[in-house]
Amino acid sequence: MAHHGSDMYDPSSASASSAPVTSTAAQGSVTLQQQQLQFAQEFWEEQILAAEQFDSDFKNHPLPLARIKKVMKSDPEVK
Repeated sequence: MAHHGSDMYDPSSASASSAPVTSTAAQGSVTLQQQQLQFAQEFWEEQILAAEQFDSDFKNHPLPLARIKKVMKSDPEVK
């Protein structure tokens, strides 16, 4: 029966364990924010490097320039 007594709810241990949970949740939030900030910084560093290293071939444009010019001439809002 002593074994079953240890499995019972002890209110004194619950109040002691609730305080670390709150601080752990706050630390988890800070850690998540730090991870998001680090991810954003790394992402934009990679994007800047990719943009700086991008070598565009203006002779082989992926979009038809004649059609773009035609749309720009026909629609005064497109500039």
